[in-house]
Order: sequence, then structure tokens, then C-alpha cells
Amino acid sequence: MEGCGVRMFPPQDHKPHDAAPRPRSLRLLCAPPNDSVRAVRRATVRPIARRRGLRSYLRVLLPGLLLWGCPTAADGQVTVGSNIHVSASHAADGLGEVWMSADPTDPTRLLACGIVYAQNTRWTVVYVSTDRGQHWRPTLETNKYSESADPACTLGSNGIANHAATIASASEGFYGLAVYRSSNGGQTWKEEQSLPSMDRESIIVDTTDSSYRGRVYVTGATGILQTDNTGPIGMGLWTSTDGGITFGKPSTRASPPGRHTLSEGNSVVLSDGTLMAIFSELLDVDSIGFPLHPKEGYKEAVLEVSSSRDGGETTERVVKIADKFQGKMGRGTGLAVDPGSAAFEDRLYAVWTDVRSGQAEILLSVSIDKGKTWSPPRRVNDVAPEAKEVVGANVFMPNVVVSKDGIVAVTWYDRHDTPENLGWYVRFRASLDGGETWLPSVRVSSAPNRYDGTEPLITRGFGGGREIDVTAEGRQFMAGDYSGLAADCGGLFHVLWIDNRTGLPQMWTATVAVEGSAVKHGDATLAKLDDVSDQVTFEVTHTRLDRATGTVRLLAQVKNMSKNTLHGAFKVRGIDFTSDLAEQVRTTNSTNGVNGPGAVWDYTDAVHGGILRPGELSDPKELTFTLSTWRPLYESKGRDFRTGVLMISVLVLVQTDHQARNAEPQ
Repeated sequence: MEGCGVRMFPPQDHKPHDAAPRPRSLRLLCAPPNDSVRAVRRATVRPIARRRGLRSYLRVLLPGLLLWGCPTAADGQVTVGSNIHVSASHAADGLGEVWMSADPTDPTRLLACGIVYAQNTRWTVVYVSTDRGQHWRPTLETNKYSESADPACTLGSNGIANHAATIASASEGFYGLAVYRSSNGGQTWKEEQSLPSMDRESIIVDTTDSSYRGRVYVTGATGILQTDNTGPIGMGLWTSTDGGITFGKPSTRASPPGRHTLSEGNSVVLSDGTLMAIFSELLDVDSIGFPLHPKEGYKEAVLEVSSSRDGGETTERVVKIADKFQGKMGRGTGLAVDPGSAAFEDRLYAVWTDVRSGQAEILLSVSIDKGKTWSPPRRVNDVAPEAKEVVGANVFMPNVVVSKDGIVAVTWYDRHDTPENLGWYVRFRASLDGGETWLPSVRVSSAPNRYDGTEPLITRGFGGGREIDVTAEGRQFMAGDYSGLAADCGGLFHVLWIDNRTGLPQMWTATVAVEGSAVKHGDATLAKLDDVSDQVTFEVTHTRLDRATGTVRLLAQVKNMSKNTLHGAFKVRGIDFTSDLAEQVRTTNSTNGVNGPGAVWDYTDAVHGGILRPGELSDPKELTFTLSTWRPLYESKGRDFRTGVLMISVLVLVQTDHQARNAEPQ
């Protein structure tokens, strides 16, 4: 076709052997669209790879734009329970910044904590439910201090519960972290050892069967003093071996010059007792965290995990998850681990808010090797940012958790359905295959948080000399820095959030049930196959778009790029289908009859004798798709054309003979 060409983008610099490789990618650039578009030039599409489980990408593009997308459908049933008012006992006060924990052995016991804004100050409160979230009562308030905030709470085994909050005592001139302990599941509390001041602390109990079972860990951003009584901000880890009564000396790691530690996530414990905490480091900043050279589109931070594999005695070198484009309202970061399901034990999931696309998105990265390497980020929110061009953080405050059965749940605050783009609903999305594909998201909150000019605002007054300043509490417009999400030991999910349906910000919760079983690659017949996506590429030999029918046809063949001989059944599983020009993408010729993410094409008969030697190609197979609900060819601002026709992300799965696969070619 005239005007059609191929541009190959070279790989990035080589990474260490334990990092996910970043091979080159391809953009097919074609002439302006006609009713029928043909591209018959051959192009190689290399995988965008991750260690041991990699996604290959097929891209069919009109001039210019490459669009990243997310799944639109999958099998499964999600049921949301009634919204329950958690903070009814504080109905006259505003609340914010909530967290949640579930008892590891008793599905009826839950803990929720948050901040109370009242009387020109703030303090933390802990609520307990003993009937699986249907009724709640407060059992602890930290209002004896001048001010307290940053609530964290956790339930351990045998009725042990812990709460932590940053505190300030004006009378004593003391700033630090108060740590509370309960031995009866949060019914009564005792204040234990205070710790140094820190920001966005996380507290968690090891409930695994490891040798560190019962240890309590507190992590957070803290100042690391030098000899002149100054010092950088870094991550600190405090460990208790007596259930949270006393804590030893911390293990700390400071950010290097030009970086600034921003603790904004939680901690998890793997089955072997390894502790992992998620945090960010701001880049190119001065000693107190302000950007030295701010610019639009700048990579503002890196998202990382720190770990301790010796019960909190030491911390290891941090591992990068991804670059983080934080933006002005990029609130929310979460980390979860599979607690022991048959399919995904110890698989890690990280979520965060990111604005790299120009709009806020909820991104996900997965580690299948206990945090050593992480997959490239993928979008989880299924309201595409390009579908509604609204300036601002349309999605924020993500959280993630994994049930005992391996079902992954992600929640976030979503502004799309609030006309002023300032309020929010809470949405929930689940995955039954380890984060490869996702069920459609559902709304959890039955009423929105809304700012329409009639609701009261939380205010604070400041005086000094002859001046008085009254300000609106800024965090009420973002509900704080984090939200609550837990999975109980019976498999139910519990969502905790803030909205102002009563006129003031209040704590609400709902149960969410997800039917179905977590299965590797989404199907028992695929679970036995090995993911060889990092060893192959696709050769695309033909593409055609018929705009009149909305049909896209591809001829694609698998090429073995490794030194291994691949044997057995060859299956290609679709993970993401999306288009810049259409709101819906469906395949029409999958082998398993699925027309969205989870579709499988059987390539076994395209591989002669079931053997694909190094450098060999399979026969081509046709993949067909239909596009519907077309968008305009130009964006609303009229400056850029929409040119991304179709993007497909796939896994290549092979039933391999491992000895033959690792042998040198004949």
C-alpha cells in the first residue's frame, strides 16, 4: 500500500541479567485511512518482555499514535453488598484517610481506622466489627494528644491487634509515633512503646508459618540523623518480637543526594517470612523534596520495594518496580501478596496512580519471583482516559489485595461519573488469572462523594498576633492518602472508603463477593503450559482494515528467537485488546470461543511436527477482530488525529519437554 512503512525502535541499554529485558518494538505507519487499508510489508514484533512470563504485542497503527489499553471483559460474577455506615458514632465530624484489616483466622472480625477532623484538630479512631462488617463500634481514639494522624491498623493471630498513629503533644513538645496493642481482637487497647516520628507508616504482623511468625513490623519514611543533627529522609523498619509491646533499633536506608523518600504504601509478608514495603523516591529534588528542574511530562519518581529476609534485622538493596509519573494528585499506592493459593502463592501485585498518558490511570505491575523483577506496567481502570477528555485526576487512591483463593482485587476512587470532576464513586475490579485479564469493574459506593456548593466543608483556624486564618482542610478533596481494602479468610472482600452523602465525609464499607476460581492462564488446560513469550516474536505478514464493516484481519506467525528448541502444543492467549479509533474490540475466530481478553488461538497445527527450532517460523494463521462504536478521526481539540487502529497483547504458551527445550539445536 502506498505510504505504508515500518519503523523499528532499537532496544534500550542492556539491563542486568536479573532485570526484565526491554527488546525493541514496532510501529506500522500507514497512509491516511481509506475504507480499506492494506499493509503487506513484513514486520517483526518483538515481545515487551518480563522474566518467566512475557507479553508479546501486535500493533496495527495508522500514522503516529501507539495506544496502551486494558481488557474489556472476562467470565465471572461480582456481587456488591449494601453500603454500611462505619462511622455513625462520629456523624457530626468529618473523617478521612482510612485503612482496613481482616482477622487471618476469623472471617467475622474486621478492623477499620481513620482520621477524625473536629474541634480545630484531628485524631485517629479504630472501629471493630465482629459480624463480617455489618455493624461497627469505635474502641480506640487518640484524642489525648494535641494532634494525631496517619492511622495504620492490623489484625494478627490469636486476637492480637495493633494500631499506629503519628502524634504531636504541644504541652510536652513531643512528636513521634504512638503504637497501641490489643490482645482481644481490638476490643480494648493499651499504648505501648513510642517510636520516632515518621510519615505514612505501615504496621503488619507476620501470620505465616515461617520462623518469624508473630513479629510486628513498622515501616515508614523517617529522618536519618547525621553527626550534625541533620540528615536525609529514608525508609525505616522497626521490628517487635513480642507482639508489638517493644521494638528494637531500626534498620534504615537513606535516599542518595538528589532523591527524596516518599513513603506512601503498605507492607506485606511472604510465605517464607520475607517482609516487603512499597515506597517512592522523588527524583531531581533538593534536600527537602522540592523539584530542582520541574518540567511537564517529567519522570517525577521511581516506585520501589524494600525487603527484609531475616525477620527485620536488616534490609536489602531496594528493587525498582517502575518509573512513576506522579502528577499533582497522584494519590495512592498499594502492595499485595498472594497468601498461598495453589496457582499463585507469593505472587506480588503493586498498584499506583500514574499520569504518563496525560490523564490519571491506575497502573499494575506484577512480580512472580518474590519481588526480584517486575512486569511492565499495565492499566487496570477500565474507563479509558481517552474516552472522556477531562483535565484532572479522574482516577486515584488505588488499593490491592488477594484472597486466600488467589483472586486479585483492585479498588480506586473514580471521578468520571461526577459532573464537577471533583467528587467520586468507588470502583472494584477482580482478576481470576493472576492479573493477566480482568473482569469488568463494578461500582461499590451507592452514592457519590459530591461538591455541588451546598455541603459543609471541614475548616481549620490559625491565629497569631492580630491575624486569623481560616482554611478548608485540603485532604477532604482527596479523602487523605490511602483507602481500605481487605480479604477475609472466608474469601469475601471488604472495601472501606470515604464519601459525604450525609453532608460530611464519613467512613463506609461494603462486602464484595467474586464467584469463580483463580487458575493460571485462566483455564485448567492452559495451566500446565509454560510461558515462553520471552523466547519468541510474531512475524506479521499481512494486515487489513475494512472500516465499512469494522473488520481487522492479521496474518501472524510465531518465530523462535531463543537458543532452545520448543516442543509440544502451542497456544497464544490474548491479554489486552484495544483501539484508539473504536471503543470496543472483539476477536471473532478464537479457538476457545472467547471474544475478549482470554481468547486463545491454537497454533499447534501451524508448527510442523510440534517442533520449533531456533530461528524457525510457524506457518501464518489469521486473527480477525471487529471494531465498534467508532470515535472521530481527530481529537476534540482538533490538533491530532487518532491513528491507533488495534493493539493486542498476548502470551505464548507451550507444553514443553524441558530437557529438549534446554538442549542446544542439532
